[in-house]
Amino acid sequence: MKDPMSHHRADAALEWVQGYGTPEERAAFESEMAFDPELSELAGRLAESAALLARSIPQVEPPEELGGKLMDRLGEQEAPSPSLRPLPKATESVPPTRPKTVPKVREILAWAAAIALAGGCVSLWKRQSAVENQLAKASELIDSLSADLNQARESRDLARVEVETLKATIDEYREGVALVVWDAEKQEGVLKLEKMPPIPVDQDYQLWVVDPDHENPVDAGVVRVDDDGFARVKFKPVDEVTKAEKFAISVEARGGVPVGQGPIVLLSP
Repeated sequence: MKDPMSHHRADAALEWVQGYGTPEERAAFESEMAFDPELSELAGRLAESAALLARSIPQVEPPEELGGKLMDRLGEQEAPSPSLRPLPKATESVPPTRPKTVPKVREILAWAAAIALAGGCVSLWKRQSAVENQLAKASELIDSLSADLNQARESRDLARVEVETLKATIDEYREGVALVVWDAEKQEGVLKLEKMPPIPVDQDYQLWVVDPDHENPVDAGVVRVDDDGFARVKFKPVDEVTKAEKFAISVEARGGVPVGQGPIVLLSP
């Protein structure tokens, strides 16, 4: 297929589409198109392409320096030096002309595309900034909701947790301190002991949970204290506890026993 831009009047068609030329020149070109179907078709295609290109450019402000570069590019070609032109005769009337500085259509379309791309990049950057701001706000909201949720969980956990302080039943253990934190829903707890007196190496302290649904106190495990009489251990009864009425600590044979046999030295009220 023949390239429409190969027409010998392609540059003139481009000038006409761009609105260049005096009224007389434009009228002469339009008369020329009336007798040249190929030239008329070329001018129509160029006009249609220019309209489509104008509509496709995003309505954003391009960088200032890009417009300057385009204008510099369009003015790069200089008019021939006057010294190279033949001087007109005095009787001749020389119509005003302008140098053929109009670049080829491919150059103009390329620079127009560059402006469109730059405008698109600006638009994309603005959209990206807006999305990033929305994500930052969403992240802040998530953090806030997480903090509220954690606070609600803590409040709920504290509401179901029981705290018991055990008191000595024997004078020898009156300085001892025992604190039990019990979570009935999880069926587990934490025991903290302080200032507990040492016991023989063949014995251990053992924790019990008193539940009216069980005939005997429920074994909650052996507790060993350090040389300062301190211990902090997590415990879980061997059987399910329906209601923890009391907690008790006894002194049993080393390793513990299934049913308490030794003396109860600490007991919750």
